[in-house]
Amino acid sequence: MHVLIVEDKKSLALMLQKGLQETNDSAVIAFDGLTGLMHAESEQFDAIVLDLMLPGMDGFEIVRRLRTSKNRVPVLVLTARDTVHDIVSTLDLGVDDYLTKPFAMAEFRARLRAVVRRGPAIQGVRLEVADLVLDPASGEVTRGGTLIALTRTDTRLTATSFFVGSSRMIAIIPSWFPRLMILSSAVLTVLLHITEGC
Repeated sequence: MHVLIVEDKKSLALMLQKGLQETNDSAVIAFDGLTGLMHAESEQFDAIVLDLMLPGMDGFEIVRRLRTSKNRVPVLVLTARDTVHDIVSTLDLGVDDYLTKPFAMAEFRARLRAVVRRGPAIQGVRLEVADLVLDPASGEVTRGGTLIALTRTDTRLTATSFFVGSSRMIAIIPSWFPRLMILSSAVLTVLLHITEGC
């Protein structure tokens, strides 16, 4: 795992870097927001560990700029700001997890592993099979330009089917399909359309 740590407290940043190195992971450190943004925009990282209160540019602005430029690298915020408003507003900006200081190294590592496992959010990539289109950013699915009403779970299931099917330009109904007891008719319709479209 290759991680960017953006933290102005040098002792904490070095402690996090050492903790990652102990598990054979690597970390680049930036001690201010502008340097952190430069690294985030010019290098590939599995995750960013980000303080909110930074010199040069705060963590809020870093996340804003990354998400605006469609950079979906997972972000774990480390901060002393622990009000519900702070947590909610930060998560709404597009960060993946939020850990308040002080924290245990074991929890930090577990949360970091979790955001990396989840990976970057699928945004801005339209998935298409014939005239069937899934827009992950909006969650909308259309067939021949006609909107198909889906719940969020339905959209996730459909996206999985798209990914499985588009790898070889054929659609394969996932292995869970026969075992799934509750499946909306909308997803069934979309899965059938995917199969028919190929």
